[in-house]
Amino acid sequence: MYSNFLLKFPGVTALALLLAPLLAPSAQARDRVAVVTETWKPYSYEENGIVKGSATKIVRAVLERAGIDYSIQVYPWARAYKTALNRESVVLFAVVRTEEREKLFKPPFPR
Repeated sequence: MYSNFLLKFPGVTALALLLAPLLAPSAQARDRVAVVTETWKPYSYEENGIVKGSATKIVRAVLERAGIDYSIQVYPWARAYKTALNRESVVLFAVVRTEEREKLFKPPFPR
């Protein structure tokens, strides 16, 4: 269902792989995972109190299939970024790949 979308947007493809560390059995035993993003239509945005978007659909599908309890919040970029840097069990999406971020986060792609 998402294959065409993933092929057109390889940066967002990495988003689904970013969740891979959370799929480990030890991660599933943790409490709720905080998923944070910024408003970046059409990938992630809030509408009537519901976080929507094409990237959001992928994140939800992966987490639900893995049986991981989560909450998704839309924050200004600086707050979402700081949250991911300073807390455990946080997924930050949709993120553009940069050398600086590769050093700070566990990237879903080979270095």
